Amino acid sequence: MKKGIFIFGIVLSLCFTIVINSFASDSLKVEPPFWWEKMEYHNIEILVYAEDIQDFNATILSPTVQLNNTIKPANKNYVFLDVTIGEAAQVGFEISFRNDAGKTITYWYELKTRKEGAREVEGFNSSDVMYLLMPDRFANSIPENDNIEGMLEKANREKSQGRHGGDIQGIIDHLDYIQDLGYTAIWINPVLENNMPRASYHGYAITDFYHVDARYGGNEAYLKLSEEMQNRGMKLIQDMVFNHAGTETYWVKDMPMDDWINIWPEFTRSNYHGEVNNDGYASDFDKNKMERGWFDRTMADLNQRNPHMLKYLTQNSIWWIEYAGLQGIRMDTYPYPEKNAMAEWAKTIKEIYPNFSVVAESWLNFPVHTAYWQANANTPDGYNSHIKSVTDFPVYEAIRQAFNEPDGWQEGVSRIYFTLTQDYLYPNPQNLLIFPDNHDLQRLATTIDGDMDKFKQIMTFIATTRGIPQIYYGTEIMMDARPYKDHGSWRRDYPGGWNGDKKNAFTGQGLSKQELEAQAFTKKLLNWRKEKSVIHSGKYKHFIPQDHTYVYARFNDDETVVVILNRNNKSYNLELERYNELFSGHTKAYEVLSGKEIELGKALKLHAHTPMILELKK
Repeated sequence: MKKGIFIFGIVLSLCFTIVINSFASDSLKVEPPFWWEKMEYHNIEILVYAEDIQDFNATILSPTVQLNNTIKPANKNYVFLDVTIGEAAQVGFEISFRNDAGKTITYWYELKTRKEGAREVEGFNSSDVMYLLMPDRFANSIPENDNIEGMLEKANREKSQGRHGGDIQGIIDHLDYIQDLGYTAIWINPVLENNMPRASYHGYAITDFYHVDARYGGNEAYLKLSEEMQNRGMKLIQDMVFNHAGTETYWVKDMPMDDWINIWPEFTRSNYHGEVNNDGYASDFDKNKMERGWFDRTMADLNQRNPHMLKYLTQNSIWWIEYAGLQGIRMDTYPYPEKNAMAEWAKTIKEIYPNFSVVAESWLNFPVHTAYWQANANTPDGYNSHIKSVTDFPVYEAIRQAFNEPDGWQEGVSRIYFTLTQDYLYPNPQNLLIFPDNHDLQRLATTIDGDMDKFKQIMTFIATTRGIPQIYYGTEIMMDARPYKDHGSWRRDYPGGWNGDKKNAFTGQGLSKQELEAQAFTKKLLNWRKEKSVIHSGKYKHFIPQDHTYVYARFNDDETVVVILNRNNKSYNLELERYNELFSGHTKAYEVLSGKEIELGKALKLHAHTPMILELKK
């Protein structure tokens, strides 16, 4: 009789024990879902979300893992577990939740083995050329995943702001094309889940920070992409967003605590003026609205001043670096979040991955404002962002205007010259991200009204000036944004990425003569750059523009490359005496773009509106 009661008790106990797999549970959400053994970052905070989870007491029975504290915020559906993972911890550990009624929930928290060399991962640098693409608009290899049950927005390629069906497999299938063009790194607009009702194809309204959107193929497809890129020696850059999250995110709809996000009495936008961060006269009102105002109605502004939010975001970025083997992060809207919290985040990443690269999107049009965000800048308030790279919007603005106006004292190509004269503000101008356009800007071909000569001069400058070049998908075939309807016009589908496309840029089928010419020019230019260390790290010297011509050089102890941008409407003889400090001792030059060898004399004949790249020879 006693034996039967004992067995019944065991069965009853087991019935009250629920074992939940980290990726399959709907009743218990755990983030990060797992971690790694022998990590430098071994004190983690595990977010656990379930209905009335605070009615349960958490315990960890492990000699190598310690539960330091269970934090119970205002919302009873959350607990934060402060956990220290010991050096000897392996495989994982069990987290047990038990309530007063004897009900128990157990979660096996896996500790994965780190990949060899994970800490020494090498980030992107000035030897790279970055290809920026929007996954929804690049290529659709698996139409079956265009619509997924439970996802709020369905595919509709007829809508400019709708989802068109591009996916990660579409990127994988065209890696050879991207690499053959000369690109060494790919920055993909956010791939994480954006389960929003409408217009979230761009990826910047994230609703799940640990899962790639199922319409792109999910985490499995992303890991496959990373592996394929590493096999080719290419670098994968993840676009992260720490300023805001989609309003459909579970922890926005059901917040752990009142200050988890920035809340106003009524909807309040950011003023979008990032320059207030280093404006010594800025009002508290303007600074507060810049930092705490929402980017958009569907994008809840995250409060990085909350230590649990900052810990959540920091762990999330570390998790993705380890999990997907990333070589870089592009951090969206960098001047918008609380700047000291973001500096703490960047410093942590640098300590764990000393060779890793982060580029901060700093959409500011003057070098004095942009330089503030680069690590070790001479800032008026002593601020140090700890960020290696920042986006060079001042050079973008100079390019945009320079080739669309007559030359003058400060106009035309002189804009580029005067912008570069302010490089002394940057601790390292070579780490600036330079670009002729991107997903938030008017397409280059539209800006220059489809002018092939302007295209070649701008692309030549981007490929040979200081910094890290980034080229937007479609720029290599002069994709146009006309007729313009909305932002979706800048993000049109890449020709050939969908079955039935009349044009195919991957094969060249149906492309116009101009599109093929632009593609061939880009391929030649970037593949030449790939092998040129003098362009990657050489010194920079330029001359004040004169007679509609801008001359500059990249040089080191082994080589000198001279670049000439001629904006004259007719052929022009460039007298070399002024440039003797570059040409002295050289009798010949190899002109890269034409493939011709040139004898150097007293003057060079320049063709109208034509760039030249000269490798000087003794």
